[in-house]
Amino acid sequence: MKLNKITFTGADDKVDVQQLYNISDVNSRIEWGILVYPKKYGYHRYPSLKWISRFMRYKPYFVKTSAHLCGTAVHGFMSNPVYREHFSDFDRVQLNVNDYYNLDNPRKFIGAIMDFMDNYSIPIILQYNKPNSKIIDIILKYADIDILFDSSRGNGILKFDIDSQLFNDPYSGYAGGIKPENVRSVMKILNSIYDEDQKIWIDTESGIRTHNEFDENKVMLILNHLYGDGY
Repeated sequence: MKLNKITFTGADDKVDVQQLYNISDVNSRIEWGILVYPKKYGYHRYPSLKWISRFMRYKPYFVKTSAHLCGTAVHGFMSNPVYREHFSDFDRVQLNVNDYYNLDNPRKFIGAIMDFMDNYSIPIILQYNKPNSKIIDIILKYADIDILFDSSRGNGILKFDIDSQLFNDPYSGYAGGIKPENVRSVMKILNSIYDEDQKIWIDTESGIRTHNEFDENKVMLILNHLYGDGY
């Protein structure tokens, strides 16, 4: 298993963008996951449009990003090509939907994914869990999407539920309860699951917060543990 990307999610308006740039300069595998949810702009974990615009406008070329769309942002992505264009400057786009069968129009959802990838050549990330598995299997027939295994459905719970049938084809990652205290044990488990040459990524959000505030020190602790263990 080869860890080639580490996504840290949940920076918000209280975070100095320059600090994120500086951390990226230390490790080229870092990807900053930016949560996009119009209903919660400016709240904990959900930066305002002003912050996102500033972060994206001034970031150096080496800073990697993924937009994590939630709620109405997903529906905007589905229904409006102009809205989709707003995310064309990100390196990846993650659509956070816990149950794709609850979407009003699954075919429209798949069509929006295909349209975005065709127009911008930017990877789409979908969360894989049991309720979502069938529709993701369908999408994989038409699009080379990235798969994020997160059985806790964004609740930050450590739970390994990985479909081994997806190991060898889509680029996959793991999220759920990763924090400085357990990242070493998580990596050992993932190393035992994946083939030696398989490239993966990990994503952590709740595990890098202190009193519900984004904590750059915890980001650095995770990086130090991974460096120390040779990842």
